[in-house]
Amino acid sequence: MTLFLLILRSLRFYWRTHLSVLAGVAVTGAVLTGSLVVGDSVRFTLKQLALARLGRVTQALTLPEHFFRAGLADDLAAKIQSSVAPVLMLHGSVALPDGRARANDVQVLGVDERFWQLGGAHNKDVAVNARLAEQLGVHVGDTIVIRVEEPALVSRDAPLSGRSDASVALRVRITAIAGDDEFGRFSLRANQVPPNTVFVPLAVLQEQLKHAGQANTLLTDAPSDANAALRAAWTPADAGLEVRGNPLELRTDRVFLDPAVSRALAPDGTGALTYFVNEFQLGEKTAPYSFVAAVNDRRKNDGKDDEITINSWLADDLGAKPGDDLTLRYYVIGDRRELIEKTAKFRVRAVTPLVKDDSWMPAFPGLADADNCRDWRPGIPIDTGRIRPKDEDYWKNYRGTPKAFVTLAAGQKLWANRFGNLTSIRFPAGTDVAA
Repeated sequence: MTLFLLILRSLRFYWRTHLSVLAGVAVTGAVLTGSLVVGDSVRFTLKQLALARLGRVTQALTLPEHFFRAGLADDLAAKIQSSVAPVLMLHGSVALPDGRARANDVQVLGVDERFWQLGGAHNKDVAVNARLAEQLGVHVGDTIVIRVEEPALVSRDAPLSGRSDASVALRVRITAIAGDDEFGRFSLRANQVPPNTVFVPLAVLQEQLKHAGQANTLLTDAPSDANAALRAAWTPADAGLEVRGNPLELRTDRVFLDPAVSRALAPDGTGALTYFVNEFQLGEKTAPYSFVAAVNDRRKNDGKDDEITINSWLADDLGAKPGDDLTLRYYVIGDRRELIEKTAKFRVRAVTPLVKDDSWMPAFPGLADADNCRDWRPGIPIDTGRIRPKDEDYWKNYRGTPKAFVTLAAGQKLWANRFGNLTSIRFPAGTDVAA
């Protein structure tokens, strides 16, 4: 028997087995080929969705609870020789004027022509994306009402953050519907479902929100890492920091200095934490609503952590003298964002003369800009019935001059929070401001 005949007879005898193997190979090949085709199709689809969502954007800087100069975009663009677009990115709601339709959790974007260029689209005035237009049933020329929570320099979760119900409404006319090919799908979130988005001219949104010349997001198409250039262009003002006064004092428009700033600069100066307390109590006598400053400054209070130095106005008001026990009542934010009133007891160490110095008071929203005590809106309950004529006179003449000083360690134990444990840092005379 020849080899060829052996192979032929083997194929004829085992034809069922060979046919099964051949069918299995064919099915497996079909499955693998289909998987490769589907995978390639999915990869292509995801790439197209990403391009529709990001356009030419390669890097983004977003600070949801901070604001910086919109001019930072120009400074950065000059350094990296690439397009940089400043954006005000907020969330709000959009409704028809008659209330027939409404969309919540809408991405509200303040943009200019630089943003549209990154998406390869023409500049638009007021636009909604296709998804939002379909949900509201609106067309070009229709009027909508945009409502956003008024951005605060101080987080709404922070103590003494001012009003929590402030919002801004804009009544605008739609000039364009932005489709997916016109950057209407823009989002920094990797989501296959496009967000509802409304686009408003950057200058208009800045004006309405009283944040002229500011943004909270930067977008760029820079091909390489732009962090080094950003650090070179970044200024203290972009971080909400200001150096002022004599002696020099570092403050922030966000009231509490970011922990990173405190760690970096506090060793070179004297840190302070000023807080608004609900009440001083000595026996049956009380004095409502006052500022207390915590600082390690022997000229103000060089005592122990359980001691307090008060000014002569408070001493006369309560009949207090060194050695008396003084109780403070104050609010803090709880774990569930609720207000909790707490108390702390201190022993009066000394009484100092009253000298006006309201530089200790941070820019607490609803307090620093109030002309009288009855206009206070600090974001905590204020019983105006407790405010006496003498309290009004003190505010008029001395503003936020602290009525008492405690040690920094004592103050931070009571009032430090996740937003910071200092409200200012003071530097010695002769400190280099630029440094």
